[in-house]
This record gives sequence, C-alpha cells and structure tokens, in this order.
Amino acid sequence: MMPGTAAQTSNKRPPFERRRRADSAAQLVALLDTLVCVIEPATGRCCYSNPAFEAVFGPAGSWGFLEWIEQQLGAAAFDSPVQIDLRHLPADRWYRLQAQDVDWQGEPARLFSLTDISDRVDIERHRQVNQQRLFFTTRDLSVGEMGSVLAHELKHPLATIINLVNGIERRLQKPATQPAELQQALAMTRLQAERANAIIARVREFVRRREPRREPLAIGELLASVARLMALDTAAHHVRVSFAIEPNLPQVPADRLMLEQVLLNLIKNAIEAMADAPLQARFLRLSADGEAGQVVVSVIDSGAGIGPEAQERLFNPFYSTKAEGLGIGLALCRSLIEYHGGTLTFANNAGSGCAFSFTLPCGESL
Repeated sequence: MMPGTAAQTSNKRPPFERRRRADSAAQLVALLDTLVCVIEPATGRCCYSNPAFEAVFGPAGSWGFLEWIEQQLGAAAFDSPVQIDLRHLPADRWYRLQAQDVDWQGEPARLFSLTDISDRVDIERHRQVNQQRLFFTTRDLSVGEMGSVLAHELKHPLATIINLVNGIERRLQKPATQPAELQQALAMTRLQAERANAIIARVREFVRRREPRREPLAIGELLASVARLMALDTAAHHVRVSFAIEPNLPQVPADRLMLEQVLLNLIKNAIEAMADAPLQARFLRLSADGEAGQVVVSVIDSGAGIGPEAQERLFNPFYSTKAEGLGIGLALCRSLIEYHGGTLTFANNAGSGCAFSFTLPCGESL
C-alpha cells in the first residue's frame, strides 16, 4: 500500500459516514466522562462508583452525594426513572442527572449517572444575555420612531378635545344653553382624553426598559393590539388588513413586548414592501394557527416579494434593502423568536408578495 493511501481512502468516505463516526466518537468521550454511582436503596450503601464520580463526590459515594440528591429530588431519588439538570454548588458545575432501577449482582439497586453540561449551560446563558442586550439596544433605537407614532396618534384626539372645549365655551356664552348639551360635550371630551391617555400609556410601556418577562399570552389578542397600534400607518398607505386566527388557540409563554417588537417590525416591512403596488392591491393578512404543539404566526403582504440576492442575506445584521435602513430589524426579530424557542422563516407567495412566519412553543415556559 502506498504511503498516505489509508488517509486518502478515509477522506473519500461519504460525508454522512464521516459525521456518523464523529458523532460516535463524541458519544464515546461523553460516556467515558460520565459520573456513575450504584446505590442500594434499602440501606443507602454504595455498591459501585467510578473514578470520575469519586473525583467530584469523594470515594465510595460519600453521603454528601445522597444528601444532595435527596435535597434536589426528594422521594423521586429512589422512585421512578428520572432525568433532570442540577447545579452542584461545591463544584460550581451543572450536571444532567439520570437515575434508574437496575439489577446489581442479583439485588435491586439504583444507578445514578451524571454528565457535565456546564459548558453547554454557559453557552446558552451567554446567548440569552446577548439576545437581551440586542433587544434593549434596538428598543432604544426605536424610541424615536415610536415618538413619531405617538405624535400621529395623539394628533386626532387632542384636536378633537380642543374643538369640543371651544364649542363648550361658545355655548356657555349663550343664555339658552341647556345642561344636557354641555354634559354630552363633556362626555365626548372625557372619551377623547381617555383615548389620548391610553395611547401614551401604550407607547410608554413599549419603550420602557425592563427585564424580559414570560407570561401566558393570547396570540389573537396580541395581533389585534399591534394592528391597532399600526392603524394610522396602514390607513395612510391604503393597506387593507385582514385576520385569520384559528379558534381556541392555546396561549404561549412569551414576553409580550418582545413579540410586539417582532410584529411591529414585520408589519412595517410589509407596508413598505407594498409601496409600489396599486392602491387596490395592497393587502396585509395576519394569521395564527396551531400546529404540533406550537403556534404559527404569519404576516403576509401583497408586495413584490424578495429577490434571490436578498434572500441569502436577509437575516444578516446590518444588511438592508432600504437606503435608510440600519439592517438590524430582521436580525433582531429572529433573535427574539429564537429566545422564545421558536424559528422565523419567510417565503415568497405563489402570486405576489411574501410571508414571514414564526413559531412559538406552547405549554410551560422555557
């Protein structure tokens, strides 16, 4: 055999074969690093512990380990099969603990195996911290834009209040003015003032800096709320908005303001994508469906769609198809959706326009 032939043959293996071998090697290394201890449930006696286990918990499975396990799991420590991630404070490490019943030399025993996942936990923690920083940074950049929304939305109720007050003053100058007329005008004034106050409160809550907070959220109500917030923009651009919300959708554990940020970005992009479409052909559809333990939310426009070149770089930070764009909107949206355990995708429609869709897992908070 010529020198180097074996290496050449190895490199010519199909990619899936190389991946399979790499995965097998990784699994073997993880198995060798696993901390293993076998305990007799009736007496608490340690029947076996490997060197990796003893390096952390001491020889022969010291009682410190049993106390830690019972403190974390209670009765489940010697009950049914268990898999849980736990932090061992003395070693300041995270472990994935698995416990199950086994037969040890003819006697019932409990097998505990622990895999160190500290690096994985640190990576996930850093990822979430970076996502939160990106969220707050982009929210600060949105303050100016929301100030413009605030000015637009307040213009109408404030102008109405001024006209009503002027009308009340004129009526007070007339001797024949009836109290009922003033009461009606005052009621309308109060209604407009309450509307203005609600607008201010909504925008203030949007821009207020705070830590993410996941709570059960009804997607249909959220879509309706964001659509109301964007009503002036959609009306100004002659965009007709429709909804397709599946009945009885489950609530999702989510941070409301983060999802509002995502939807506001996607809706604004959809409006801008329809700028060159005929007025009668500007349609925006907001939909939500349940699918395999998750909710799928879509923002669908009737614009020109997304070209091949833009598709490849669409989610890249600082890439924008708009001359004045910062290129962080879609990158932020994807990060916020991934923070919730979902995915953000897009697809051109069969006729015209584009659909951006994101998934949100249902059930317990992540």
